[in-house]
Amino acid sequence: MLARLASARPAPPWLLLLVYMFLGACTDRPVASDTDDDASDTGVPDDATTSAPEVPPVTTSAPQPLPPGEDTATTAAPDDPCGNGELDRGESCDDGNREPSDGCRPDCTTGSGTPSLPVWTGDTWPVGLAVLDGTLAGAGADALMLAGNPWLELVPFAPEGPIAWTYTEGRLRPRLAVAVASDGDIVTTGLDVTATGHIFLARHTSTGKLLWTHDYPDLSFSPQQVLLAPGGDIVVFEAHNGIHVFDRDGALRWSHVEPPGSPSDIGYEHAAIAADGTLHVVGSTPAALIVDALDPQGALLWHRELASPRRLSSPRAVETPSGGLLVVMSQKMPGMPAPFEIAALAQFDAAGTLQWWRDDEQTWAKDLFPVDVVAMPGGGAFVAWRHTTDIDFKYAVGRYDPTGARLYLHGTQETVLDLAAGPDGQVYSLELVDGRARVIPYLP
Repeated sequence: MLARLASARPAPPWLLLLVYMFLGACTDRPVASDTDDDASDTGVPDDATTSAPEVPPVTTSAPQPLPPGEDTATTAAPDDPCGNGELDRGESCDDGNREPSDGCRPDCTTGSGTPSLPVWTGDTWPVGLAVLDGTLAGAGADALMLAGNPWLELVPFAPEGPIAWTYTEGRLRPRLAVAVASDGDIVTTGLDVTATGHIFLARHTSTGKLLWTHDYPDLSFSPQQVLLAPGGDIVVFEAHNGIHVFDRDGALRWSHVEPPGSPSDIGYEHAAIAADGTLHVVGSTPAALIVDALDPQGALLWHRELASPRRLSSPRAVETPSGGLLVVMSQKMPGMPAPFEIAALAQFDAAGTLQWWRDDEQTWAKDLFPVDVVAMPGGGAFVAWRHTTDIDFKYAVGRYDPTGARLYLHGTQETVLDLAAGPDGQVYSLELVDGRARVIPYLP
């Protein structure tokens, strides 16, 4: 996260924490939001265009930003605490301002997308987040699963939730991703940096019992995702080292380092698994979005390549409740004096037919990058965005409706590391601020 890799792919969030661990320092991140005064951070350039050739345009339009100079804030009385950033008596939320369309309303009442108070705060630095459905553990409340270095922790939301536990290893083995299986088991993957720098997998019960752990000396990379297929297979993904599929006991079944049937200069960048076990993987060339569908045995089902006049980068994918695939990405803006990028979203059906493509002109910034995307049960998605200024990074969490229109963009004071959907319909954001980690729930 401190710099882009040689391939121009931004460094993953876990790398930031590893660097912090070795340097012993942590830096606060300033706010990125709809109402940021720095015109070089977010906004809409005068010459921005929205065309995406060879794809059908979306049929609805996103809300337009307010004209320059128009005041969007609500003036508070001198003794009104709303907007001071603290939750005072009578307030449902207080995000430190009185701006509309950022999740917390100008009168400090809640609305759709409102960030709530943290449900967990700790001095440890997890990098992976999942939410355990309490019913899978025979409990009356859900729980957070937090993966870090070199530990795994269960944190119940309420006393009636699963019993809290922590599993710790003595070696330097950071756990970089975590997922919850349909039987309530917890699967983690990480990097063993003590010897060859290879990946490992581990499986625990919801009570914390270690079922097995396996090391893979021949797989020397830092895992980016761990996904669980409906049939029980475990998918470990890393953008430049491809897809590796294991059975439920950790035996390697198959791997694809490069997309099957695709030119060798196309690399995968993110993956998602459909309810029928189809593995969707997305990537990009400088001028096109690549979407491939693989069956559970790794055979290519279909390949889509959609051209765009802008340089695409960093696509992220998530399965939708309707059985489709939502892809979020950034697109470079030619002719700008700096590497500005604009947000874009596209949705495909299960057969790979493009349903719509939307350029989000309200969300543009220097080096814009989608950190993560989570689909909502009622449609639409939450997206965590990162972008740069001349000196640091900024983060924001955006809510999009089922047509890809942005509903709001909430700037955070934190580094957003991961998003996870909860059984309660909320989205949980793992964030880092002032050297402490916390988990923030967002109302849908």
